[in-house]
Amino acid sequence: MPFPEPIKDEAKRKARYCCVWCKQMMIPIEVHHIIREADDGPNTLDNAVALCPTHHNTVWA
Repeated sequence: MPFPEPIKDEAKRKARYCCVWCKQMMIPIEVHHIIREADDGPNTLDNAVALCPTHHNTVWA
């Protein structure tokens, strides 16, 4: 299950709409699970990180 919209919004706001990896301000910015959902990672703010689309794809590579 994806993050609820309020969690995604807060994760993006906390990151100042910048990728935490490359620090580039990006619209759209994506929210990624730190602990994967498949590994029982929760859909909480503590498990959310903002990434640009490039680095979001890198995480899954």
